[in-house]
Formats: sequence, C-alpha cells, structure tokens
Amino acid sequence: MKSFHLKIVLSIALSVILLPIPLHSATISYVGSDSSYAGVSVIPWRDSSSLKPLDGDGDNIYGTIGYIVYAADSKTSTPNGQGGGTSAIDPLHFSSDYGAGTLSTTKSIPTEIELANGSQDRVFYWTYAPADNPQSGNDVIFGMAGNNVAKGTSSNVLSIVFSEDYADLRIGIMARPEGDGDGLGTIELSTSGSSAGASGVPGNTTNSGRVVFYFFDVTDIAAGDTLNLNLGKLVTTGGSANVLYYGITFDAIPEPGSAVLALTAGGFLLICFRNRLQSRSKTI
Repeated sequence: MKSFHLKIVLSIALSVILLPIPLHSATISYVGSDSSYAGVSVIPWRDSSSLKPLDGDGDNIYGTIGYIVYAADSKTSTPNGQGGGTSAIDPLHFSSDYGAGTLSTTKSIPTEIELANGSQDRVFYWTYAPADNPQSGNDVIFGMAGNNVAKGTSSNVLSIVFSEDYADLRIGIMARPEGDGDGLGTIELSTSGSSAGASGVPGNTTNSGRVVFYFFDVTDIAAGDTLNLNLGKLVTTGGSANVLYYGITFDAIPEPGSAVLALTAGGFLLICFRNRLQSRSKTI
C-alpha cells in the first residue's frame, strides 16, 4: 500500500516539475546611472580592471552580450578635420572615409535581437569621448546618432525587436550628461508587442563626465516584444534643438533558473504528501 501511495506522490511531483512556467509581461525598471568618468583620458567601458558597480553580469565590461556605438572614429587623438556631421542617413549602418581615418558605426548584436531605426537620421563626429575600442585595437572616439526635434519633445529614435523569448537584460544608454549642450533631459524605454509598460528617467544634472551610462532592466522578454527608445531634451538645456546619444549596451542580469524553481515546488509538494500519508497511517 505504501509503495502504491509513493508512486502516486512521485507521479504528481513529476507532473508539477514538468509544468510550463507561465510567461509574464515584460517589465522595465530604471536601475541608475554611471557618471564616474569625469577626468579620465579614455572611457574604460570595456576594461575589466575598471570597477563597474552597475554592470549586470559582474564581469566589469559594459556590453558583454552586445553593443552599438555610432560613427566611431578610428583615430586616437581628435576626430579627422575636428569633426562634422552627416544627415539623411541610417546611423545603424553608417560608414565613411573621412580624412586619414575611418568613421563607422560599430556593433555586435545577438541574432535574436534586431535594431530598427526610428526617427534618428544623422550622425555627428566632433571632439567627443575617446573610449575603448570594443573590437580591440587602438582606442576610438565616439560619434553620436539622433535627429532634430524641438526641445521639450520626445522622439522615438530606435526600436529593439526580439524574435525569440530572451533572458533578462540590463540595457545601457550612453549619452552626454544633462546640462551639457548635447545632453538629454529625458530617456524612456517602453514596450510594445506582447507586453506593455514604460519607464522614464530624467537626465543626469551634475554635468560630470563626457559619457553617462543610463541603465534599465528588462525582464520576462517574449518573442515579438519591441522596446522603444524615446529621447528628449529639456527646454532649459542649451545647445541645438536635437536629441543625440552615443550608443547602447546589452548585459545579462542574474535570474533564478526555471528548473530550480520547478524542482523546489515539486519537492515542497512531495513533503506535503508524505506528511499527509504518515498522518493517515497513524490514524488507521
């Protein structure tokens, strides 16, 4: 009799373990910003010896899963010709010989993630931030992508589309600090597709450093989800009527394994059934 009951209990526990864990709508939350690069000669975003408390996977490298940086200049000093800009182009695929060097958008994106242009239609390459070259070699000088838009107005510059369910991500938006003429006043990451929700953050008002990393956590990503990046500049901010940013980073964030959760649930039910059987055997 005990053997029969045990088989029933084990069968029920196995069924619980094999039950699919339900999907939830993707959730976006703002984590914080890293503006610790004031005064450094080269932005060490790919240097693992530089501590990065907001790095999602803890390897002290921003963009371990993927990244995109716009119109990066291959020269190691100032940009060729002291900079300029190109409009009416696709910043995601920009490449141009400019003087003695090469300007190009540099990216490494997982196959399950697609970047789709929104309103951004130009790149700029002035004396911006010298930074680690993500593809090794000499340091690069970041360019910026964006578009002209009235101050106080938000613009959907880019969409991030997922073709498959995806692990939880920490997404970083690289931009100038608010208070700088090219700084942003609002950064918003919102979802569409099989999920809903939005999260916004004001710009960094301390005006420290040439690059600020603004981080968002995105969890429970489902196939077909689309994240929309919306940027705005405050009316009180100096500079031109436009929105600009350096690029995006993608890093994993830890999440409990689904198998562990299922096993825990199955184990809990097994204990409950065992206690119930023991209780019944004592009363017989």
